[in-house]
Amino acid sequence: MSISASSSSSSAARQMSRHSMTFRSPSKNFPTTLLEMVKERSLHFTEFLTNRLYFATVSEVNLNLFLKKSDSIVCFLHFDKELLYTPFNHDFGPLNLAMLYRYCKKINSHLQRNKTIIHLTTTNRFKRVNAAYLIGSYCIIYHHLLPDDVMARLKQLSISYVAYKTFAAFVDAGFDTSEYYLYLEDCFNAIYKATITEILNMEKFNLNEYLFYEKVENGDLNWIVPGKFIAFCDPQTYSDHSTNHYVKLYINFFRKNNITTIIRLNKSRYDPKVFTDKGFQHYNLIFIDGGVPGDHIVDEFLHIAETNPGAMAVHCKAGLGRTGTMIACYLMKHWHFTALEAIAWIRICRPGSIVGYQQKWLKLKQNFLWNHHIQQTLIQHQHLHLDLNNIKQQRTIQTGRPQRTGQSASTRQETFIMNNDDDDDDMMINSNKNNDDSNNNDNPTIITIVKCHY
Repeated sequence: MSISASSSSSSAARQMSRHSMTFRSPSKNFPTTLLEMVKERSLHFTEFLTNRLYFATVSEVNLNLFLKKSDSIVCFLHFDKELLYTPFNHDFGPLNLAMLYRYCKKINSHLQRNKTIIHLTTTNRFKRVNAAYLIGSYCIIYHHLLPDDVMARLKQLSISYVAYKTFAAFVDAGFDTSEYYLYLEDCFNAIYKATITEILNMEKFNLNEYLFYEKVENGDLNWIVPGKFIAFCDPQTYSDHSTNHYVKLYINFFRKNNITTIIRLNKSRYDPKVFTDKGFQHYNLIFIDGGVPGDHIVDEFLHIAETNPGAMAVHCKAGLGRTGTMIACYLMKHWHFTALEAIAWIRICRPGSIVGYQQKWLKLKQNFLWNHHIQQTLIQHQHLHLDLNNIKQQRTIQTGRPQRTGQSASTRQETFIMNNDDDDDDMMINSNKNNDDSNNNDNPTIITIVKCHY
């Protein structure tokens, strides 16, 4: 699977156009009177696709009334009781990738039959934010809406119901009351970024495989980046006579999916030789349960990920907190996810991931990881230019061309500054000339402009 990224808006459009859907024009017999009735009785109502897709918050009484009015033209859909989040503690979403996939398939199916869809949700704030997440994510994936456009639509409201302009914030799966929040905007940004980088590809998503392997008895495995990172629990966390969590049973799955490396983040009783004797690489990068890694662990994890030719299986005890935190570091460094976007995406793939202080730590590390990627890219380019200079010098000697003498070139101090402008993500260079004769040399400085990708 390709996981290359693009930072330009035109490239993003090309990437997303693969998912675009073509539908017939809406029927001329669209029942405007019914639509007006829904608007009148809704606490919150917004249009996502003109005459085709709407989102409405209604009372329980009106919900039951409208669900009975579906016909050959208008379809009222309600997912609050069909797509359910399974909480660990106080958490209630976002809904996982399998549920988002099922939702998208159902919406596309109705739109292809030339129906007008009104997605109904109720005033339950937990159900409502998940419903908004579903319809907004669908429009980002299949209809090219940007996250800001989606939020603008969701914030449309009638004058009487200001309370429904906002949506509940998601919380982590920790035992204690959460001090850290994940917002609907973060989820939309994560879906958008995963789509344009092709980390998310609905055409290649395998629903049955996801549902099978996410079960504890089948391995508790979830791809975070298909072909690169898969998260799972410690093979011995649930190992007993009723489950299949003995490490040997993972080997066939790893080989089938080109997983060449296992990284263990917790203290465990299993012997790494079970993997290494079968040709896998195994690394111990252990840190405390619920804690955050030291910089040396982050550096080593990133180095392994960057030099490993195959996919990597990462686990801690439950495969949630420490595992999600480490994979988030890679998403932030290499695809320029914000901390909250990385948290959102990983929870969509593997609910319950990243808890407590790990969320704040990722936010604190965000700029460091972004800059770390830039510095590493610059070093690679500098090494490339040094190699090119050596080749040029060797060719000059071999051809006997005389070298010019007596010419001095000013050395330059180059400062690379990230430009966050949406229209241009190039690296900008400020060159400050230093005319000190003692620093003059005969080799002109090669200035490199590095394109910054997600």
